[in-house]
Amino acid sequence: MHRMRNLITIILILISTISIGQNIDQFSDKKLICQQINTAIEYLKNDKTLKVRKIKLDPFLRDGWNYDSFAPDYISFKLQIPKEEVFTKNSEKINKIYNEITNSNIKSGKILELSCLRKRKKPNAVISKIDTETMLIEVTDKRLGKEGASGKLYLFIFDNSTIKKVLDKGWIE
Repeated sequence: MHRMRNLITIILILISTISIGQNIDQFSDKKLICQQINTAIEYLKNDKTLKVRKIKLDPFLRDGWNYDSFAPDYISFKLQIPKEEVFTKNSEKINKIYNEITNSNIKSGKILELSCLRKRKKPNAVISKIDTETMLIEVTDKRLGKEGASGKLYLFIFDNSTIKKVLDKGWIE
């Protein structure tokens, strides 16, 4: 009986460290994250549809928050299937990825000591990362209190630090 309790304790500890390790993994390569942030900021500066002149990034990197806004696109990218098949297939892989991105909270994530991110007053852009290949940036261009704010969401798909594809959509509260 005592051995069984010890075995269960060890298994529970291993499971919790595995799940924590998965969350830390997307933030492990700080140099790559900085390269991706700099590439994304250059893209945003050249986007004529964005009404913001200066991007001030929040240093708190969210882990998967707001990816559900691009759920079909993200799932089709991760599974290398056409976007239309995301809606027609009902597989465990699709459901697992969808559940991962819909259960993310804006308050989950971490502050990294990155040379490319500085603490700013009143940041107008939020970064979210769920893996090393993608990055989501939400930019607020109008802030009229809590209600009435608006902006754009960008999902960057990278090949290392080179942008392969960018998806964007507007938002309003």
